[in-house]
Amino acid sequence: FVLEIKDSTYAKIAIENLSPVAVSTADNGDDYDNLISLCRTAGTGLWLPCLGGLVGGLIEHGKPGQEYIGSIELCRSRTINSEERLFCNETLIGHANSVYSKDKVKEICAIIGEPALKNCPA
Repeated sequence: FVLEIKDSTYAKIAIENLSPVAVSTADNGDDYDNLISLCRTAGTGLWLPCLGGLVGGLIEHGKPGQEYIGSIELCRSRTINSEERLFCNETLIGHANSVYSKDKVKEICAIIGEPALKNCPA
């Protein structure tokens, strides 16, 4: 039904909030390529908001204390290009900054190993 929403702003909000549901209801939660393919079917304008929703969903439904691991694996998928990967990792760090301590976010940034990330603490 998201694809039927005419206003792109509301469509993006809807898909960002629905894609975490896909994570929570997936038969195999670590089948990241399948989740990415699902987002790609939403089309160009909704693809990145959907990807961002997946990142948030993986954090929301992740193992306590290790919620970020699924998102890191999602962002490392071979099925996304470097620009999409940067968006994915920036979204992950944005969520991490609201969930974890500064030291933990530094640790997550080091694991990601992407020098272009803007939201990593110094």
